[in-house]
This record gives sequence, structure tokens and C-alpha cells, in this order.
Amino acid sequence: MFIDSHYYFEDSSGELSSFFSRDTEFTWKEILICAITAGRASFRDVSYFGYRSQLEVAYRALVVFTNFQQKRRYLKAGRNFYALDPSEKGAVSYFMASALARLYAWRELDVFWMMNLDVYSSINPYAVPIDIRLVDKRIRPDLIGQNASGDWCVLEAKGRSHCVPNSLRTSSKAQAKNIKSISGVTPTHMYSLCANIGANKLRVDWIDPPEPNENGLEIKVDEDFVILASYLSIYDLMISRKPVPLIDRDERFLFVELENTMINVGISRQVWEIIEPQLRMYKNLQTKNSEELRFERNVLREKIMAALKRDDLLVSSYGGITVEIPDELLEHLSKEQEL
Repeated sequence: MFIDSHYYFEDSSGELSSFFSRDTEFTWKEILICAITAGRASFRDVSYFGYRSQLEVAYRALVVFTNFQQKRRYLKAGRNFYALDPSEKGAVSYFMASALARLYAWRELDVFWMMNLDVYSSINPYAVPIDIRLVDKRIRPDLIGQNASGDWCVLEAKGRSHCVPNSLRTSSKAQAKNIKSISGVTPTHMYSLCANIGANKLRVDWIDPPEPNENGLEIKVDEDFVILASYLSIYDLMISRKPVPLIDRDERFLFVELENTMINVGISRQVWEIIEPQLRMYKNLQTKNSEELRFERNVLREKIMAALKRDDLLVSSYGGITVEIPDELLEHLSKEQEL
């Protein structure tokens, strides 16, 4: 299945120019994973509320099932979407744009978690405790995330049920570039994504501003975001339940079911053997002073990255982590539906 993708860049005069377009191939499984996890920072946050989290996973999946379909080779909105009133279309368009931003960050930039900046920069007792501080509340992008190599990504997502005007591309670009630094480091990737949900075939405009705004926001984020969000949360899953290999799945991974969701989260056996004792130590490091803690964190990070590079897992999955969804949840989507 394909999405009609158009890539834009900012020229020397500050204007947007179309660079190239292509059909970008995705699977229903990837879209569903991104819809379920969009805006979240970890597996813990996807399943935190138990049964109610199960309902939210089902709700997010149903938004996709209900409003989108495959028409010939392309993803497009279905008849149900066109029957919604304008406010409902706006809500679905925003949700799908966030899921697509998560999808493109995963596929294009190897960034697995894209967390909503407003959610994680406010006092949220239910989310992963990640220290994010905004200097002020000026215009800013929706999402930030980090890949397993430590590179920061900034994304602004816009969804419309109709044609995307050039003014929206320009304003989204301004939001995407309005973060100057994250913990003192200039973001490696800054993009905005504008999705025309109601097009004959769903269209995504992927816009690349060249440089951050020199007067942009400076954000402070816990330097161990990847460890906290990905590895520590999956560690908690693994030690609370016995991880097992899945039949007919990649034998390099161990899987556990994300409670109440039917989603299986997997981690490379090789990575698990390395990080399990390291993360057990990490959880006990809170009593040590900051210099010792920083040293232990660096040791952990280096060991994880060494394992990933040896096994080429940075290419095949995010930092040794993968996600599986039961085939029966995908079979209704995998069939081409005619309007």
C-alpha cells in the first residue's frame, strides 16, 4: 500500500520549493502501530491505565478501520469519513496527521517514539517521568523524539480534510524550525508534515526547513530519554511477565504481550542479555551521586549501541525493539475495498 508523498525544501529566499514526489510504501501494520502509539513516549504510557488503555487502543484502531481504506494501491479516506460533519472531519484529520508524522519519523528517520511536547512538558503524573522544561510558551512544533543514536527530531503535524494551502505549509515550517536546541544540542532533523486526508489518494507533504530559528525555543530534556522511554519501560514489561519467542516470528526477538492490548512487544535476545543486568543496576543508581550515575549511564548506552551495530538492528528495528500485531486484527484492512 502506498501514500502519495511530496517533499519540499526551503530555498535561499526562504520560499518553499517542491523537491520531488514519490509513492511511499507502508503496511497496515505500521499505520496501526503508529496510530496506537502516536504522541506517547513509551510502551508504559500506552498501557498505563489497564482496561481503559485497552479501550483507547481499540478506539485508536477503530478510527483507522472506520475512516480509511485501501483503494487499488493507495491509502485513502473511506465513505464514512466523507459523511462526517466538519468538526468530526477536523478531529480525524488531526489524529491521522499525528499518526502519519509518527510513521514518517519511524520510516524516514529511524525515530521510534515521537512524544507530544505539550503533554510531556506539563505536570503529568501518569506519563513516563521525563524532565522537559520550556523556557516560554511561544509557537512550537507538536512532537519531539530521539533515535537510538541520540539524534533529536522535531516534527509539526497538520491534517486537513481538503486541499492543503501553501500558507499552511509555510506556517507549519515556521513551527517546525522554532526549536533552537534540545538540551543544548541543535536538532538533527526538523520537519513539518501536512496531510490532505480527503484527497482522492491520501497525500503527505514532507517539508524540510534548513536551519532552526536563531531566536527559537531552548528545551531541556532528560539526557537519557531513549533509556527511560524505550529500554526501561520494556525492561519493566519483561521482568513482570515471562518473555517468550513467538511462533513464525523473528527468532532473534523475545516477546511479551502489552497488557490488555493484544499487541506483542519484542526485544532482540542479544540486546536483552546485555541490558537486563545493566538496567537492573540502573534502577538502583538513584542513590548514587550524579557523577557516578552519568558514568553508569554512559557505560549502558555504549554497550547497547555496540550490540545494535554488530547485529545491524538499527536498520531492521528501532534500537533492538519491534512490535507485532495479531494477523486477525489486520485482515479486514488488508483487503482492498471498493467505494
